[in-house]
Formats: sequence, structure tokens, C-alpha cells
Amino acid sequence: MARTTLRTACTMNCYGGCPIDVDVEDGRIVEVRGSAYFPEAQQKLCLKGLSYPQLLNSPERLKTPYIRKDGVLTPASWDEAMDLIVKRLTELRGEYGPETVMLYKGSGNLGGSTANLGMNFWYCFGGYTGRSGGLCDAAQETAINDMFGSSDYGSIAEIADAKLIILWGKNPVHTNLHSMRYIHDAIDKGAKLVVIDPRVSESSDRATLHITPKGGTDGLVAAGLIKFILARGLEDRDFIDKHVHGMPEYEEYLQSLTIGSIVRETGVRLTEFSKLCDLIAETPDFALIQGKGLQRYSNGGQTCRAIAAVAAVCGIIGKRGAGFHASTFMENPPKWPFFPPKPRDHIRETVPVAAVPLEIPKLDPPVKALWVERANPMVSAPGTNDMQRFIESLEFVVVPEAFMTETAKLADVVLPVAMFMERADLFYTYGQNYLQYRQKIVEPPEGCRSEPDIFRELAARFGFDEKYFPKNDVEILRACLAESPYALTLEDLEVAPAKLTSYRDIAWGDLKFNTPSGKIELYSEGLAARWGCDPLPKYVPPLIPKGSFQLITPHAINRINSQFVQNFWLDDAGDDALHMNRADAARLHIKTGDTVRIYNELGEMALPVKVGERVREGAVTVFSGLANLNRLMAPIVTDIGDGASFHTAAVEIERVIL
Repeated sequence: MARTTLRTACTMNCYGGCPIDVDVEDGRIVEVRGSAYFPEAQQKLCLKGLSYPQLLNSPERLKTPYIRKDGVLTPASWDEAMDLIVKRLTELRGEYGPETVMLYKGSGNLGGSTANLGMNFWYCFGGYTGRSGGLCDAAQETAINDMFGSSDYGSIAEIADAKLIILWGKNPVHTNLHSMRYIHDAIDKGAKLVVIDPRVSESSDRATLHITPKGGTDGLVAAGLIKFILARGLEDRDFIDKHVHGMPEYEEYLQSLTIGSIVRETGVRLTEFSKLCDLIAETPDFALIQGKGLQRYSNGGQTCRAIAAVAAVCGIIGKRGAGFHASTFMENPPKWPFFPPKPRDHIRETVPVAAVPLEIPKLDPPVKALWVERANPMVSAPGTNDMQRFIESLEFVVVPEAFMTETAKLADVVLPVAMFMERADLFYTYGQNYLQYRQKIVEPPEGCRSEPDIFRELAARFGFDEKYFPKNDVEILRACLAESPYALTLEDLEVAPAKLTSYRDIAWGDLKFNTPSGKIELYSEGLAARWGCDPLPKYVPPLIPKGSFQLITPHAINRINSQFVQNFWLDDAGDDALHMNRADAARLHIKTGDTVRIYNELGEMALPVKVGERVREGAVTVFSGLANLNRLMAPIVTDIGDGASFHTAAVEIERVIL
């Protein structure tokens, strides 16, 4: 059969949302390339995207349901699996009410109808128990939305025109390939790059200045930087007077901080603060890019507010080639016209996601069943020991999955699902504001079903009203577009993606802030009332337990959390070693290539070690997504937004003598 080329989009949980040209031969995906569908993607794909033929055609994919029999997961037919699901959910709902089922939703595959058809099922079921917050960026999104009245990303192409770029807690070489290309473009034109990160990341290679604070002290670094800015008269008073609320209160707080205490607590030298201020004085209109790693501490929300305060005090908001870049989901996503009535009295979503294994068991009526959707909490959530005990304590667990993940191994029923190129959907992500049509490219392997099809069949077996479960995915998407204020059709999206009317190339370019004061709120009584935090972005030390080394787990280049670990094609691209500072290693007589035991009171694991200068003294790093790594973390919730504080962990290290 001749090779054909079709276009779709990568819908993994990522900034990129990359358009992809896919070559298909004999019903199989054989090659992928970056598409010219929208310019910001620059027709490039990351390593993970290039590996899709290997991933979708992997022999490790599940192609039959499994049911636990006598303690062992055993292959079963779809009828057996669906009969058991209906039987057990009906029994448990009858005894405890619909809230007895916990819906644990992740974001491993972004897309509208996948999520919404599932929600239709749970609404018709009568309710469920969910969770609040999120594992990824809940602290940041909550803090920025409160401070600015919205989260507003702007175009990453604007970075190419910047003259000074401050990259704070972000490693786009691993997590946002396209923005890194614009950073390189800016540097090629003479821009200077500053990187603030506890590790010398892969994005630091062309940096003029690299500052390595102690993990979790970024909020205090920001406060110290603002003290220097004010002392040198580098603030934009006109912008502050017009657009910032709470500056007098914040300045009073800053006066309570001494430079000496800031230097001691953060590990940032006076000369580094001074050099950064010199660069700001030279280029007062700079781009400040805030990543997500710094908000994965117990103080993450206030940290994000403190760093955003640097942008507000310097008046860089709303300027071309400058500004504050965080992230945002589309402000006006496609409408979903098929929702049934929401059973509000029987939906519980109050437990923070990081605290699920500790707090869900305390609820009344009790949770007895778990449905895990697009998630692998046994690897991706902090507190793996507690998560395992929680899952094993339940009476019934269902996991729709493409692979036999660590979470699927604990299930009572595992359902083999189609992957993203095997069904159609509309798609948008948080690194740009394009709406895309994710076309179906190939049929799923025999034995696999899409999640919408699974919910359609379950709905039919429960006798739910079929009008809430339309049969045709493409017609569903047409209906969503017809209900949305875009004046778009699927045929339009086949030609080009849509930048929606809410999109702005420059974040907050109109200088309008939907806050109670109408300004950027350094002082927020509403935030304080909702989250019990200080109304100012005051620094509170992170709740890192006692231990010789702070454990930091940044994102890997060859996986997204626990995704892609099944793709052996990427193994050589990854780095599963523990990284350790040279001085710390010398003290413990450890050298590169040794195997070390990493441990604390929660667990332990063994890894090879790499010694160098990539990480500051007193800290070690291991790239996230490794099985058992999160056993070393307690399930601690962030100060704002009910996020997960992955980096609030400490370990001991010892060399293993083989």
C-alpha cells in the first residue's frame, strides 16, 4: 500500500501542542515530522515526539482487558470486564452512594471530548469523589490568576525580540523546545540570558549569569532582588502608581529583611545580586520567564507571587520584547453542549491531590472504589508508599491504560485504550493559544477501545440517556464548534489552527487586570482569606525535612512524568543517574560511576551517580518519572492552590560497595 501523509497534533501534557505530519503505510504509523501548521512550532519535534512510531507500535501495548482473579491479573474478554465493572459499581453505589467511587483524573493526554464524555458518565452515575488542585502547576496558576486577574501567556515568539531574558526555575531544553529556540534567536542577536535555578540546567549553556539558590528559597531571592532594585532606583514608579496595588505594604515588608539574612538563607552572593541589577539597569525592559519547578515546594504559591512582583516593580508588563511569561490554558475553550444535569450534592472535590492517600480514607460516606483516568499516580504523585496503601485498601479499582503501568498492576480491572492518534478530538494547550484539530490517523490495535467508546458502552449498560453519549466523534467536534463563539468549522481547522479572539501576542498588553482593585495585586485580601496565607508575597521557608541532601527531581528530556518509559527507543537519550556536587562527593568518597543508596525514613533506591558542578552543594538531583523515586517524598500540599510539593524532600546518600 502506498505511503500517505496526514496531519494531527501531539496532545501530551506539554507546552508545545506540536502539529505533526504523520506518514502511514499499511495502516501503521511509520514516520512523523514537525508540521508547518503554525509558525511557533517551527516544524520541529522533540525526541519524545519523534519516537511516536515506536510508542504507538510498541509490542508492550495492552490489547486485551485484564481482571484480577485469585489475586492475579488475568486476560479477559471485554464483556467479562464490562459486566464486572457494572456489577461492582452498582453494588457499591447502592450501599454507600455514588461518592463511593473516586475519579482520579490526570492530564496524560489533553483533549476535550475524552474528558467530557467521561464526565457525562459520572454525572449520570449520580456523582463521585474527586480531588482539588493538581500535580503540575496548581500553585502557580492560582497565584498568578489572583495577582493579575487572569493567566495570560502571549506569544513565545516575542522572546526572540528580548534584549535580556531571565529564565527562572525553567529548563526549556527539556520541557519547552520551541521557546528555547526563540531564546537562542535572541542571544544570536545580542541578548543576554540569566538563569536562576538550583542546578546548572541544560538551558544554561549560553547564560551570561547563572544563579543557583538553595531550593525553595526563590521567593526570598525575588524579595532580595527587589530590595536591590529599589535601592538603585531601577523600579518603574509610574507603572507602580498606575498599575500595582499594595506596593507601600510590600516595601514595608522588604524593610524587615536584611541583606545578610537573605544571602545566608538563599546561598546567593551579594555579587550575584549586584550583577543581575547591572544587567537590569542596562536593559530595563527585560523578559522574565517563570517555570513550574519553583512552585513545587510547600511555599510554591507565594514564591510565584514574589517572582511576579519583580516584573510588576520593574514595569515590564505589556511590553513587546519584554514582559512576564508564565503559562495559561485557553481562556475560551470549546463549548461542550452535551452535559447532563450536574449532581452537585453528590460530588466531593475538596481533598488536595497530593493528600489523596491520607485524606480520602477519612471521608464519610467512604470511598470504596477508584477509577484512574489518564494518570499513573503510583509514579507521578508524591508519597508513593501512602498511595500504594490507599489503592490496596479499596474494594474495586479500574484503570483504562495503554500499558501495564505501576498503577495498572494494582487494579482489579485494566482496560486497553486507544492512544491519541487513534481517535479524533479538538486540542489546546497551555504554551500557546491555538485551537487545533487532532485528526484520527490510524485505527487502534485490535482489542483496544477509545475512552469515549468505553463510557458509551458503560452508559448503555447502566441505561443512561443516550443523548448525552453521541456515537460519532467527528460530529461531536462539529457540535462543539457550532456552540462556541469562533465561527470555525473542522474544515477550517484542517487548513490552519485558530488563534482565538482572546489571544494576545503580548501578555496583558492592554494593561487591564481583572482584580478587585483593577491592578496587579501585591496585596490580596481575597487570596489570604481563601488560602490562609499572608496577603503579601512573604517568604516562608520550605518544609524540607531533616536530611543531609535536598532532593530535587526536574523533568527528564526523554519522558513526561511517567510517560514514554515504555519506549526503549528513548533509553539512550535519558539520564537516570543521581547528580551530585563534586565537593559533596569528595567528602563521601564517591566518584562518577559508583552506585549509591539514596534513602530516608520513607524509602530507598539505588542509582548510578554522576559527579560534577551541575547541582549546588547540599542538593542532589534525579530526573522525575522513575518508578519508586516518589517513595522518598511525603505527600505535602503547597501553600496556595492545593498543588503538590515534590521538591520538599531530603535524603541521605551512601556508596554501595559491590
